[in-house]
Amino acid sequence: NIYLKSGQTEAYVTVLVDDTNEVECKSSKQEGARYENMESELSCTDYRPDDKNFHCDTVLTGLTKGENKFYFKCKDKSPDRWEMSTDYEFILHGTEELTVAAINPSPFGIIFNDAVALAVATEEGAENGRAVCSYSLNGRQFIEFVNTGGKTHTQSQTNLIKGSYKYDILCKDIARNEASTKIEFKVDVDLEEPRLIHVFRENSLFIILNEETNCEYKSEQFTFGNGIKMTEQDSTVHSAPLGLAKYHILCQDSNGNDLEPIEIIP
Repeated sequence: NIYLKSGQTEAYVTVLVDDTNEVECKSSKQEGARYENMESELSCTDYRPDDKNFHCDTVLTGLTKGENKFYFKCKDKSPDRWEMSTDYEFILHGTEELTVAAINPSPFGIIFNDAVALAVATEEGAENGRAVCSYSLNGRQFIEFVNTGGKTHTQSQTNLIKGSYKYDILCKDIARNEASTKIEFKVDVDLEEPRLIHVFRENSLFIILNEETNCEYKSEQFTFGNGIKMTEQDSTVHSAPLGLAKYHILCQDSNGNDLEPIEIIP
């Protein structure tokens, strides 16, 4: 199948004719027309550009959506003027505009996650929505979706940091129809792990972190929520009474980001 871009009303066509003599060709929208009654005459070479075929050129006009059928017939310039016994049928398919739209689970607005799935759906076009889609983050180079080539297109994005994101989406089908859309959202949550700044001891064991957290400790390894709470909750400074030979400490900020487990021998 040969597909036309949406809105295309003309097409340049070259017909290749294998014959021992020079040829002349015509085209018609009417099947079975006699050669002398065919409407359009092609411009044919008097030599073989590819050393095999004569080339006959024309511009097909009046193309519309759906099937556009044309019939070609040629005859040679020998004394016998041999003519093709049957027409050569040539079909061009006029297409609808391609459309694209973001679909669930594409993010929008403010999100509180560092991983998202971009998802778009295409419709119409040359093959009822079949297309290849690419994305560009904040004006950078376009990258083809991992899952594309059909009517639904998806791409995962992970390890996002706090900030605004604008994805430009561009889809193309076999007829060079293009459709575009945008997916915009904001990651508005602290996704960074707390960091240990300082450890010291006075009457108690103290730790200082770079952000407010809740911390727990035990003398052996444990999971957060099953330890002994350190003092000063929702703070950057935490303390625990001395007396243990070893302290296993876990901390977590208000967004669920965990401090890398630390082990302290006072």
